Amino acid sequence: MRVQAIFFVTLFASISVYSQNTCIAEIERHVYKDVLTLNSCQLKTADMPAILAYLQQHKPINYLNLQSNDLDENAATVLAKGLNISHLNIKANSIKDSGAIALSQNPSIKYLDVAGNDIKKSGALALAKNKNLMSLNIAGNEIGDEGVVAIANSKTLNALNVSQIFNLTEISTKALVNNNSIKILKVASSNIGQSLAANFANNKSVTDLDLADDYILAENAVQLAKNHNLESINLDHSIIGDEGAIAIAKNPSLKNLNVSTSEIGKAGALALAKISHLISLDISQNDLDEGAMIAIARNASLQSLTAKHMPIIYRRAIIELGINTTLKKLDLTNNRITSYDAALLAQNTHLLDLNLTGNSIDDFGAIALAKNTTLKRLNLSYNRIGEKGIAALKANITLEELNVEKNTP
Repeated sequence: MRVQAIFFVTLFASISVYSQNTCIAEIERHVYKDVLTLNSCQLKTADMPAILAYLQQHKPINYLNLQSNDLDENAATVLAKGLNISHLNIKANSIKDSGAIALSQNPSIKYLDVAGNDIKKSGALALAKNKNLMSLNIAGNEIGDEGVVAIANSKTLNALNVSQIFNLTEISTKALVNNNSIKILKVASSNIGQSLAANFANNKSVTDLDLADDYILAENAVQLAKNHNLESINLDHSIIGDEGAIAIAKNPSLKNLNVSTSEIGKAGALALAKISHLISLDISQNDLDEGAMIAIARNASLQSLTAKHMPIIYRRAIIELGINTTLKKLDLTNNRITSYDAALLAQNTHLLDLNLTGNSIDDFGAIALAKNTTLKRLNLSYNRIGEKGIAALKANITLEELNVEKNTP
């Protein structure tokens, strides 16, 4: 083993000096804490030995991100034999079945992302046999019912993403519903989303369910709401309307909810506003009247509120948001927010993260926001702020992140 370590150290020293790949040559710049991020670096199989050598030298690194490169099954095979880390993201490459089979035999990887890798049934079946995996993202691969069922039968997985897998049947629905170990389940952009929601009341393990872009119907939402284990639900781009929202609002365990673009109106929004245990809500792109917006703004449990691309944001709702004492994060992107609105929001000394991208804020609003001494993150890109406003914002010493790109006075 010592001979192998010396070999890897020598190998990295020689390859890094002569490597034509900029990411490999400057690999130190891609490390943050215990994560090595080499996504979109045009890496190929020939670059894998250098990466393994670097990891051998830097044992604290436990997460390798190789997303969106030019890696094939051979690259995956090399990695599978040499990696001794718990997290691997090799999403959006082309490792195919043989690469998935090779990775399934690695004993150290516990969190694996192989989404979008042209993996089919045999690769999925191999991964399903790995008893070390705790989290698997196999979205966007044509693994079919047999692959989904095999993975769903896992007793060790805590998190599973089978989004964007099409042509599935009730067989997959049943397997996913009956799993008793998975806590985080993502089945977005899938043809079985409606069926899954309709039958999910009896699942006893999942606490976080993502059915975004599945066009969940009101009747599906009514059934889904009966599952009191669920703490987080994503129904972005659904058709639940007021009926579905009212049903979901009765769930006593719900903490995080995304109902963006879900045809919700006043009645549904008012029901959601009354939830006293909701921590995070995304109500973007729904047609709410003034009363509904004010009710949501007054919710005393919400810590995060996203309301992007709303038909109209009412001034009285802005006033309520400005004095809300529980909100920590607020996103009002693309809502025609004015400088006067921004000044009202600037008075909130409890907000830590504020996103006002794509609005109508000028120097007056920027200067008002610059006086806030509690905000940590502020996004004012795509507004109408000039040099004076930007200078005031940059002078704020409490802001840790500030985005003022693409401002046109």
